[in-house]
Amino acid sequence: ILSGQAPEGVTSLAMIRGFLIANGLDTPGGVIGDFGYSFDASYATWAYENNAAKADALLSILATSSNDIFMIGKESIEVNYLSGEAAIPFKINEGANHSFGTIAQHSVAYDGQNIYMLAVLGGSRQIIRLVGGRTPQLIGFPVSVPFDAITDVSGVQGFIMGFLGRSFYVLTLPTAVLTSA
Repeated sequence: ILSGQAPEGVTSLAMIRGFLIANGLDTPGGVIGDFGYSFDASYATWAYENNAAKADALLSILATSSNDIFMIGKESIEVNYLSGEAAIPFKINEGANHSFGTIAQHSVAYDGQNIYMLAVLGGSRQIIRLVGGRTPQLIGFPVSVPFDAITDVSGVQGFIMGFLGRSFYVLTLPTAVLTSA
């Protein structure tokens, strides 16, 4: 993205129906929780919205097959959808928002139906599955090392792996030398 209007500090991109969506700050005077979007073919013109659920830093933006856009922050998840209106193309689906986010940006993975991520709930680290992108479900962490004792989650990677017709969420914790599936 090489436009003077483009957001700064982008670490996550998503495409949905021709819109390129990016986290990062509008310049000048951007606010934590901003996201930018561009609909023109050269991506030279950008507009900005704010994560209204909670203005926390957006770590991951995920566009789903049902045309929802999940704005995943450190402390909240805001779900938007395409409104069809030219002036305000995104609307918030307030009933789908969550009061938790992810502590590890690259732990977020989508299998076409469910969203998985590493989160903190009730003061404890958990693997969360948003069933159908909506209902949170805790996933057990099947290792003998206490998960909360892992202090560095900066290198965490989550991804979906298919095997014999089944999908698995795999989470690697390289600083702890652990992999969970």
